[in-house]
Amino acid sequence: MVAPFQRVNRSRRRSKPMEIGSWIGNGSPATWTPTINPAMVQDPGFPELLASAQGGVSFADACVLVTGASAADSIGYAVARNFLRGGAKVVITGSRNLEAISATAEQIMAECQSGSVLPAQVNQGDLADIDAFLAGCKEQGIAFSHLYPFAAINHPALFVGIKPEDYARVFAVNTFGVYHLAVRHARAIPRGAAYYVCIPLSPNDGRLQGSGLYPASKQALRPLVVQGQHEYGDRRNGTYTGIDIAWTRSALMSGLDGGVAAAREAGLIVYETSDTADCCTLLGTPAAAAYKGRSLDASGGFGSVEPQVMAEVLKAMGH
Repeated sequence: MVAPFQRVNRSRRRSKPMEIGSWIGNGSPATWTPTINPAMVQDPGFPELLASAQGGVSFADACVLVTGASAADSIGYAVARNFLRGGAKVVITGSRNLEAISATAEQIMAECQSGSVLPAQVNQGDLADIDAFLAGCKEQGIAFSHLYPFAAINHPALFVGIKPEDYARVFAVNTFGVYHLAVRHARAIPRGAAYYVCIPLSPNDGRLQGSGLYPASKQALRPLVVQGQHEYGDRRNGTYTGIDIAWTRSALMSGLDGGVAAAREAGLIVYETSDTADCCTLLGTPAAAAYKGRSLDASGGFGSVEPQVMAEVLKAMGH
């Protein structure tokens, strides 16, 4: 098994080194206000969290890193857009070429007209790439007050279809890269400065069908929220939170769009990217202190749905 595993890794290595583009935007101040319908979120603490931002939130002093934001229909893009609408400096990354990510940065600035954005090509599954990126940011005097590691890859195959190279690819991006980013970020935070780390999680314990490889890679991040808070956040003015994300109509889950109606008929809540992004952005505000070391449930009921119900939803999609 060793030789094929090594061949797969070599074939997936990036053709270009990490690249950082140029800042776009004039840094105009603004305030962001969430638009999500509070009835969508069943977490008991959400009404208070949402109410704290209804008067508008300024992110003028924030410098935010959002990975996996290079596609306009991604959750990361919507999160970055929220922070820009609050006047933040935002760095967006993706594993695509820098030209494509820069085009995304231009698009998001055209939508926001506030804050400023810096595009960068970074492979979150390559730890050396992450190190080079953070070193480049340090050279430019960039210190992140907010970390949103949302780059991820899915694995839709059935459980019996998993191959060894799938383990490496999915966990490299979804788990190991996130841990590495969080550790390096924590070490670089100026002492005393408030900071926020929001970790995307999955409520799926296998009940949502598929291989289970993607949710397993997200479930593995839960200790990062708990231990990050108690071992580091509590000593360094940091807020580590998780967010349980289930069905969001985003780039990562576009293949499931055909089952949205069936899911809703089953009493499940399907989010748009803007809904999920609002929840994530709220976890980057002072009121998120109520969620230190734990997760916000934005799963829409998918964390407790019976496997048989989910099977019927997938059947309606032709699976």
